[in-house]
Amino acid sequence: MRVLEGSEILIMFSTGEYSLLHSRLRGVSISKKEDQITIDLFIDLLYSKYEQQMSLRFIDVSDYSLNEDNWTNFPSIEKYKFYKNYNGFYISLNPEVSFSGSIAADQEYIRSKNVKATLLK
Repeated sequence: MRVLEGSEILIMFSTGEYSLLHSRLRGVSISKKEDQITIDLFIDLLYSKYEQQMSLRFIDVSDYSLNEDNWTNFPSIEKYKFYKNYNGFYISLNPEVSFSGSIAADQEYIRSKNVKATLLK
């Protein structure tokens, strides 16, 4: 098991081995403790030689638009946006084709203050 946090995850995803493309989203969990929302995405990786599964935990979620049924019925992840800006981290597994940096066009997304990835064999 390997744990990565914050910008370290973005660097990891920029390599082909840990790309989310053609991986499978197999589960979503949303929890709220006091005023803090946490969203976990459970993903089966396709390209990794060492880890077959990953959980992405979005911590202190500030905004999200998410239909869990749509996200858990993905046959595979065909496109995604995942980046960090001054607001924190942003992911959409069903983004508009253009990369404008705006969430206005994306139907389903998560924006959070921090993110943690746990890689499992």
